[in-house]
Amino acid sequence: MTQSTIETQLKEILAEVLELSAVDLDDVKPSTTLEQLGADSLDGVELGQWIEDEFDIDIEAEVELHNLTFAQLVNLIIKSQP
Repeated sequence: MTQSTIETQLKEILAEVLELSAVDLDDVKPSTTLEQLGADSLDGVELGQWIEDEFDIDIEAEVELHNLTFAQLVNLIIKSQP
């Protein structure tokens, strides 16, 4: 799976979980934190479940997704793939 594909799928997940519009998604930069998009720790748990299901990966429980940037999350997904 390419980085571009991961980024697109991740933005779709963010839109669903965080109820973001297409305009909000256009503003997502690599340095944008999920917290800046409105994610709290509960959203982080939900995002983790969606991401694990969508990308067929396991995310360690101690990873606080809501504190990660978009780029960090993309890299986490890439590194977690078999």
